[in-house]
Amino acid sequence: MQKSKLEGKDREESGASSSGRSGGVQRLFAREKLRPGPGLPAAEVALHQKRRIRAALIELVADGGAESVTVRTLSRNAGVSSRTFYAHFNGVDHSVAISVDWILAEIAARAKARQSTRADWRDRIRTMVDSTMESFAADPATARVALVDAAAAGPEARRVVSGSAVSFEELITCCLESTGRRVPTPRHLIGGMAAGLLHVARQTTMEGRVSELPGLASQLSDWLVSLPAPEVLFLRAGSRRASPSLPVRAAEETRRPAGTDAFDERQRLMRASVRLALRGGFRSLSGARIRAEASVSRKRFDSYFSGATDCFLQAIDSSASALILRICREAEDSRSWERAVYRTVQALSAWASSNKDVAALLLTGVLEPGRPGLITRESLIHRTGKALGQTATPEDERRGLGAEASVAAIWHIAQADLLTGRAGALPGVAPLLSYVLLAPILGAPATVEQVLDADALVRNR
Repeated sequence: MQKSKLEGKDREESGASSSGRSGGVQRLFAREKLRPGPGLPAAEVALHQKRRIRAALIELVADGGAESVTVRTLSRNAGVSSRTFYAHFNGVDHSVAISVDWILAEIAARAKARQSTRADWRDRIRTMVDSTMESFAADPATARVALVDAAAAGPEARRVVSGSAVSFEELITCCLESTGRRVPTPRHLIGGMAAGLLHVARQTTMEGRVSELPGLASQLSDWLVSLPAPEVLFLRAGSRRASPSLPVRAAEETRRPAGTDAFDERQRLMRASVRLALRGGFRSLSGARIRAEASVSRKRFDSYFSGATDCFLQAIDSSASALILRICREAEDSRSWERAVYRTVQALSAWASSNKDVAALLLTGVLEPGRPGLITRESLIHRTGKALGQTATPEDERRGLGAEASVAAIWHIAQADLLTGRAGALPGVAPLLSYVLLAPILGAPATVEQVLDADALVRNR
């Protein structure tokens, strides 16, 4: 597991402040006042200062967005000097990153405090999900800041938001170790479980339905409980050959309307943004550079996009949407939906391993634009889960929340390998990725059998 970015001392403070309390999250982040009287310990003064800064930060980001926060406004609203602010944080981006990590650690600590040491691991997971969803729903503004809005602050805050599963990976591991008996679960799978949990919370929050999260806890718990099983350890690496039936080209898979010149211009601009991003990264993009690369006028560019970020994200969305359509067609045309899922995942994993730069752009580069990129990614996961659920026929349990959480989980697993330079290992992870999609539907033993059979067919092809 990745190491949390939250400072050790702050994590201890958050855990201490959450244990033994009840009620909503809002009380945890209320503005606190120092007790009157001289000679207060320096550590106590510093703790109060940091908590006031965090509370002020949540209010300012909720009101005007992270991009509008300055050290001056934050210090003034927290009732501290700029000098005091810099004694605790390097800048606004650092304060947002630490605060988001602290918020999530508080929520995880509260869920852990509700656990019964005598409970079965399944009951512990259900308690954890109930507590987490209640915590987010109790304070919608704080939930939105931590899960969505903080991504607009800067690179450090974006890394924390995009990697926010760390606290919950630790919590899930704790649940699986209940009564001293650990449920064998690969590290990749635990990370995916945490990512699926947080995606549901984030997507629901973005849709303005944060109050509905406690009502989703039962479905989300069922999904989480379906994944840990000893059988998953029998999964092994599959074939490393990419399937020729699933070609993937950045921003080129959208079907062309006949006789539409505007389609050609728009596609050229999107492809240009992808080429430039591959060469120099997202930060190298500008409207002028994209226009020059595509040989399109500014007037025409402005008629399609609001700027370079919009062009880049539409390119990512176009590529991923076409890929989703292709996957769904493969599944619908197959005699066995389960084997189609495995073949598709295996082909995509092999492709990503051979085209790691483009794959990294699709999976991780989408987050570079900050909050708009995060929203684009969550929308893609949401649509993919919905589309895949509709290809499974006809039982209702194959649709809905579980499919979406599974897509978020496999996105996280693939992204983690790409970020750590293990793109070459992705074909070997394909059986696990397929398992995550199928186990909530078929059950763990049946899924492992299906995946191993499909893997054998691929190997012997």
